[in-house]
Amino acid sequence: MALAGTVNDHGTKEAGSGGEVEMELDDFYFGPTFVRGLPTTAYTLKLKNEGEVVHTFTVDGFPVDVTVQPGATADASLSLPASGAVRFYCRFHAGQGMQGAFYLNAGDTVANLGTSIGSGGASSAPAGDGDGAYGQ
Repeated sequence: MALAGTVNDHGTKEAGSGGEVEMELDDFYFGPTFVRGLPTTAYTLKLKNEGEVVHTFTVDGFPVDVTVQPGATADASLSLPASGAVRFYCRFHAGQGMQGAFYLNAGDTVANLGTSIGSGGASSAPAGDGDGAYGQ
C-alpha cells in the first residue's frame, strides 16, 4: 500500500466488522500504518504512544484530532465512508512519514486528501500538509 509523500510503513491490519482497533504511535510511525475496514463501519481506536515525544492522531474532514503524550493512551472514534479511504497522520510529524490510512479496497481514493492508495512503495516527496517538526 502507498500514500503520497513519505510513509514509514509498519504493516497492514484487517479491522473486520467493527469494534476496537489497537494503534501504536511511535517515533515516527503508526503501527499498523494501513487498516483495511468495512464501508460505513464505526471503529474505536485504542491509541498508545510508545514514543518519546508527543504525537497526534488526526483525520482531516472528520472530528478526529487526538493528542497523546509519551507513554499515554487515548481513544478515538472513526466511522468509515461508504467508499474510498481515509488518511490519518500526526500533525507534528507527517512530513517525517508519520501517516497512514483506513481503506476498503486496494486502489481506493483517499476521500479527505484526493490521492489514491495502491500497490507499491511510498514516494519520497513531502507529505504536503505544512506540519512542522515539533517535539523532536
